[in-house]
Amino acid sequence: MANPIIPKEVSEPMTFLGDHKEFGPPLFSKLVPFAVHVAASIYEERRDRIVNNNIIDELDILTTRIHDTLRSLNLPGSLQALEKPLGLPPTLLSHAEELRQADAIGRINRSFSDAAKLKASDEAIFFEAKELLQSEASENDRLLRKFGSDRWARLDSRSASPKLYTQVDEIEGYFKSAANSDQVVIVKFREYESILQILTSSDRDIGNFVPSSRRVNIPPNLEGEVSKLRNSLNEISRLESRRRRKIEAIREKAKKDDINHSILAETARLEREYPSTPVVPAHFEDFFERRLSHTYDADLTSLKTESAEQERLLHQLEIANGSFIKARAGDTSTREREQALQKLEMAYYKYKEIVNNVDGGRKFYNDLAKIVGRFRDGCKAFVQDRREEARIMEADLSMPLKPMSSLSLHHPQPGVGGGGGIGGHHAPPPPQPLIPVQMQGGEVPSPRREMSPIQAPVPQRASLQSTPVNVGGAGPGGVGSVGGMPGAFANSVNMGGGAGATWNPELGIKFGGAAGGGGVGGGENVPPPQTQAQPKQTTWDPSAGLRFG
Repeated sequence: MANPIIPKEVSEPMTFLGDHKEFGPPLFSKLVPFAVHVAASIYEERRDRIVNNNIIDELDILTTRIHDTLRSLNLPGSLQALEKPLGLPPTLLSHAEELRQADAIGRINRSFSDAAKLKASDEAIFFEAKELLQSEASENDRLLRKFGSDRWARLDSRSASPKLYTQVDEIEGYFKSAANSDQVVIVKFREYESILQILTSSDRDIGNFVPSSRRVNIPPNLEGEVSKLRNSLNEISRLESRRRRKIEAIREKAKKDDINHSILAETARLEREYPSTPVVPAHFEDFFERRLSHTYDADLTSLKTESAEQERLLHQLEIANGSFIKARAGDTSTREREQALQKLEMAYYKYKEIVNNVDGGRKFYNDLAKIVGRFRDGCKAFVQDRREEARIMEADLSMPLKPMSSLSLHHPQPGVGGGGGIGGHHAPPPPQPLIPVQMQGGEVPSPRREMSPIQAPVPQRASLQSTPVNVGGAGPGGVGSVGGMPGAFANSVNMGGGAGATWNPELGIKFGGAAGGGGVGGGENVPPPQTQAQPKQTTWDPSAGLRFG
């Protein structure tokens, strides 16, 4: 017999679910509200702003101040020319090798090209968004001229969306500022491009550029000053090296700063403590502050220490350089060599500065692409809504109006029931026919004079009219017809005839028999007629009600 065996994957599926298990994590286990994703993006933007603007840029400013100070003191060229009057200093050779491996000039040119492409792409997106706004404004002006300001009563484009037009000015300011910064960097590169070409060439070409000087004997007092100045320069170099390593460490820490797990825990806490409140990005403000303070406050605090230490070293270097210049006063044998070495050293530092500027420009244009992309999407949505609104308004205003001549103030309205009804008071109702009544003896009473109808004085009520009433038989008879009543009472009624007569619509209704007295609408207590009499003419008064006899 075959025994059914259920796989454990089917019978116990939960044991196979997990982050490091065979089936992986459960589906939708990491599904969170959209506000959480927005909050994570906000945190990343703030983190990058703190790391790049508040920490790394400040450290770069401090390093730039070091290079400016060295250039003003003509260091380390003057010291290298004295220490090594022949050949090339080892420091200069190491810098030249670094630039050759990095293809310094080619790298800068490629960076300029990449930045120009990014700028052109951003400008194309921005111009597309501006054209959308301009076309919508033109359409609105055209419709305003077509229908006039009295009929086309809606806000113009700038008043309808002032935020978009404010963003136009802001983004144009970004482009102008970026263009000025790009021009400054390009001018800086052109200034040192020829020196960089020498520095990236072979050692022999560099040696031909640096003139050799005659070897001189260094007196003991000058040798001491040279040693002090060299120690100060070495401390400055060690400070720069530590700073470069620190910047790399900060960037690596920012790259590893993953907030996903922490923000999920914070979301769970918010949902648990405030179950009836939907989660929004503003709820994470305190969480952001705590995390950013805990992670980067130490780096921000160290900036003051870095600045103080640098000021101390620069002050020490200036004192040592002053003593060195006094000790070698009058010695001009190494002037040309130290100037050449100083140009090469400054070209190396300028290359580092230009690379940082170009990388910053490329990052700026990448960030600007996100801004102009969101701006274009907002413009598209705004223009689409405005065009739909304009289409509806134009259709309403272009609809043909019904001519006034087709309207009638005396158009008869249908009444309720038979003769006249509510709303029929504008015209008199048609005259009602007389009801001929045939007596038992076959005599037909002579027709009486038809009375004019009576209109109701109140237009909201149905008009009532009097109709001749013919009474047959001896004594009180039935009411034959009353004007304005519905149904069969609007037809003529004949009373009399034999019992076996067949009703003909042309002859009216006949009521035969010896009793002959009860008419239509007559009461039950009316006695039968005893004698024949001529009909009596009466006019019905609405205020008197119905009267028989």
